[in-house]
Amino acid sequence: MLDKDFNKIISWALELKIKNFPRSKEELENIEELDLYGLPCNLFLDEISKLKSLKRIWFMYNDFDEIPNFIYSLENLEEINLSGNNISFIDDRISNFKNLKIFNIYENKISSISREIINLKKLEVLNISKNNLNDIQEEIFYLENIKNLDLSANKITNIDLKISNLKNIEALDLSSNNIEIIPKEIAYLKKLKYLNISYNKYKTLPEELFNLTNLQILLIGSNNLKEISDSICKLTNLEELDILSSSIKNLPELKKLKKLKELILIDTKIKNKNIFDNKFFKSVKIIF
Repeated sequence: MLDKDFNKIISWALELKIKNFPRSKEELENIEELDLYGLPCNLFLDEISKLKSLKRIWFMYNDFDEIPNFIYSLENLEEINLSGNNISFIDDRISNFKNLKIFNIYENKISSISREIINLKKLEVLNISKNNLNDIQEEIFYLENIKNLDLSANKITNIDLKISNLKNIEALDLSSNNIEIIPKEIAYLKKLKYLNISYNKYKTLPEELFNLTNLQILLIGSNNLKEISDSICKLTNLEELDILSSSIKNLPELKKLKKLKELILIDTKIKNKNIFDNKFFKSVKIIF
C-alpha cells in the first residue's frame, strides 16, 4: 500500500471516529474485517479498495443505491453484508468474489440478479429476503454448496423444479411470498432441517415433502391449507410445527413425532383438541 493511501485512510478513520480501526500501516494491510454500519454512503472512501486482506465487510444501512465499485476490487472477501440499503440489482461483477461464503443483502430493492451469481462456487449462505424479486434466478439452483437460502418477503409466485439441485441445503425460507404450488421436487433436499413456507397461497402440500426426514422445524402457517396428511408422522426428527392462521380443522395423530417440542396453533379451527389430552403432549409446548 502506498503511503499516500495509508495516510488518507487513517485520516478518514480518525475523522469519522471509526472504532477499533488500525493505526499502523502493517495493521491496516492485514485488516480482515470492517464494519461501517450506518455510515452515510457519501462518506465512504474509494481507497478502501486497497485493503486487499479484507475478508468480511458489513456495510449496512448506508443508503447505497448500488453495490459500490470499490467493493468489487476486494476479491478475497468471504462475507459481505449490504443489508438495509436501496440496491436494486446485482450486476455481472458479482462473479469477482470467488471466495465468498456468506452474502447478506436483505432489505433492499433488488428486482434482478445477474446470471453470473452461478460462479460463487463457495457460497454457503445467501439472504435476499425483503426485496422485490418476482421469481428465483435459475442460477441460484446451481450453487451446490448453499446450506442456507432465505428468499422470504419477496413477490415470488413460482418455485422452479430445479430446486432439486440444492442437495446440500439445510435451511430454506420462502415465507411471505405468493407461492401457489409447492413442487414435489422439494423432496430431493434430503439434508433440509429448517423449512419455512408460511404466508403463501398454496392449498396442498405434496406427499413427497414428508420424506424429508431430517426436518426439525416446519413452518406452514397462514396459507390456504385445509388439511395435513397423516404422512407428516414420517417426519420423526421434527421438533417444531407451526400451522398458525389456517383453516385446518383436524390434526393427524402426532404421537409418532417423538421429538416434537413445540406446536403452534394460533388462529386455527382445530376441532379435535381432545387429542392433546394424551400424555404424549405433556412434554410439548402447545400455543393456541
